[in-house]
Amino acid sequence: MAENSEFLLLLPASSLQQVEKLLPVALPIAKKRRARVILLHVQIWPDGRNDLAGKGADAWLKTLARKFEEEGVAAETMIRPGHSMVGVVREVAEQLQPDLLMLSWRRTPHDVLDARDLEMHELLLDVPCDSVVWRGSYDIPEPRRILLPSAGGPNAELAMSFAEDLAASYHGSITWLSVLPVQADDAKVEQTRAHLQKSLSEKLGPRAAHMHIQVIRARSPAQGILQAARPEHFDLLMIGASREHIVARMLFGQIPDRVAREAQIPVLVTKRPPPRRVTVGRRVLDAFVNHTPTLTEAEKVDAYRELRRSARANTDFLTMMGLSTLIAGLGLLLDSPAVVIGAMLVAPLMSAVVALGLGVVQGDARLLKTSVTSLAKGIALGLILSVLLGSMVRFEGVTDEMQARGSPGLLDLGVAVFAGAAAAYALCRRQLSSALPGVAIAVALVPPLATVGLALAQAEIGLAAGASLLFLTNLVAIAAVGGVVFLLLGFQPDPRRRDRIRWFSRGWRGLSLLMVLIVVILSAVTARSIADARLQTQIETAIVQAVNELPHARLREYEYDASLQDRIIIQVRIETPETIDETRAEAMQGDLAQMLNRPVELILDINPTIRLEPKPP
Repeated sequence: MAENSEFLLLLPASSLQQVEKLLPVALPIAKKRRARVILLHVQIWPDGRNDLAGKGADAWLKTLARKFEEEGVAAETMIRPGHSMVGVVREVAEQLQPDLLMLSWRRTPHDVLDARDLEMHELLLDVPCDSVVWRGSYDIPEPRRILLPSAGGPNAELAMSFAEDLAASYHGSITWLSVLPVQADDAKVEQTRAHLQKSLSEKLGPRAAHMHIQVIRARSPAQGILQAARPEHFDLLMIGASREHIVARMLFGQIPDRVAREAQIPVLVTKRPPPRRVTVGRRVLDAFVNHTPTLTEAEKVDAYRELRRSARANTDFLTMMGLSTLIAGLGLLLDSPAVVIGAMLVAPLMSAVVALGLGVVQGDARLLKTSVTSLAKGIALGLILSVLLGSMVRFEGVTDEMQARGSPGLLDLGVAVFAGAAAAYALCRRQLSSALPGVAIAVALVPPLATVGLALAQAEIGLAAGASLLFLTNLVAIAAVGGVVFLLLGFQPDPRRRDRIRWFSRGWRGLSLLMVLIVVILSAVTARSIADARLQTQIETAIVQAVNELPHARLREYEYDASLQDRIIIQVRIETPETIDETRAEAMQGDLAQMLNRPVELILDINPTIRLEPKPP
């Protein structure tokens, strides 16, 4: 029978009692698939935890094998030594390439993963075959009434396949569950029920007649599943491993994890192997999240109170905002980096921006309103004062400090990203508060805002647009990246409050959209800046080479205009004692056009010089 079987089921066995609890599920699936079962026992060595293994492991493994053989299922035993159960199971799975791995994982009741939980999580992340995992704290009876949530993609389809095997073996029933939001009306419920009925009929054909459909309303999918999975209604819950996006997993954990911890009936989780690239990326990401420091509940409360207090647009906030704007404006006009840095240190906008990120993460409409109101008032005050300053103080030309804030690029976005992360982390850790002035200097908010006002006062629209882009880049990047840091530190919206989940979703989508838009704009600006710099280098090289062709000529300065589509206008000023006629000038023009591969309109300004050879006194 083993030689003719094509389906291989790998069943790690730590003890006789552990596998016996799986038999009500393992035996029907193995019989239905005509499987060959490998009972794998890992003998942990050497750490003193191998009492159950010892010499008695071979005896109870053979007892288990006979239980399968009595039901007509071929079974083999395998004992492997190793330092890690997970490592041995992974090695055997890669060696044998089974069709199905069946595990029991009695997850710890608390939210923090212990060492074994982390090992199991890593194994299930990249196991190279389908898997079925018994989760929770309840033994598995004969599963005659099976509850099957409809979400989960291919993993839910795998759960359906095994649920059919169990229902056929025990003459049981399967209920297909769909969870809708609490605000869904009766028409939506009936529409969902009809859609599920049609979908099941298309997938299962005549077998769909034995399926029941249940549609309920709940605040979240996990809550709806737990609401339906009552022991008086069902014997077993089978659920496909979900594939939530990273933000949802950081917030609430995967839905099967939450359901398995709280369900009052046994839970079986099914999972298909993900693509290799997804496996590697998710393992790295999970390792990062698991090793990120989190805050205590008291620290979260303190951080929230401090940010909410400092983000209010009270008299102190507006006073410091006005003073920092005036200091920044004068520093920009004086072209003084030291004065501009002083304005950065007293500006209060950073707290309001970071509070915006925290408001999004917690879905806190009140904090969002406070921070947005403060930002609006602060920005309006800064613009008004800087425009008035630019109108009252006469200045000629644009200073270097102003110009530096008028042409942002991707590097400025990088500064804002890391500074936003540092600001959020430092605000949550009181012992790091001394780092906040450095963060304020690294990513300036008020100087670009003051530059906008000064530029508008002098009708420098291009400079105002560039400075506005820099200010928006800093604001959005700090809020978005600060929000990510708050997530990693343990902040999250209350999953029981639907309004907070809705505000979180809307705020996160808004920040993500703004970040994408800014990246696109900055990429275009950066690409254009690189092209302009490359063109300037080419023009300078061509001019220097062309002037060197003229005898005794010396280049004084040059200007060019490359904004026209059909030509480049180049104005060159040279000093030479020689006479340069039109023929030689045209030759120089032709050389420039050839080197630049574009038509050139040349304006040649010649300053005659008299060169005297050295003469003794």
